[in-house]
Amino acid sequence: MSAFSSSSMRSFLRAAPRAATPARTFTTSPARSIARMNITGRLGVNPEVATLPNGQEFVRYSVGTNGGSRDSQTSWFRISAFVSDAQREFLLQVPKGSLVAVDATATHSKYTAADGKEQYALRLTQRSFEYLSRPHGAKADAGHSE
Repeated sequence: MSAFSSSSMRSFLRAAPRAATPARTFTTSPARSIARMNITGRLGVNPEVATLPNGQEFVRYSVGTNGGSRDSQTSWFRISAFVSDAQREFLLQVPKGSLVAVDATATHSKYTAADGKEQYALRLTQRSFEYLSRPHGAKADAGHSE
């Protein structure tokens, strides 16, 4: 025979604390929904500086991912990074083929192509960047280790 009756078990469960909802303690702005993507893959090209029509500079690069098997198709993601000068210099030193992890904000936009047809694009803006490893076959620099 159980030491607890069903009515005492119900009382116990009602009194159990509920899971705390996360508090937004570091901001007074209202919560907003955003689309985010986490991408882990290899750089397809060396990052480069580009300039918007308004003169603002940013770093752009692409990251390729695949399903893991050698014959799976690679998905390419173009990413824009609006970063400080020091972060820009770091990104520009990361070579093509490096394994990276990127957290990005994703937006979907529509535009008209040169041929007059409507096109859709997924725009990814870097929130954070992590350098995971050198390209395959790259040698460590003298005095540096991974």
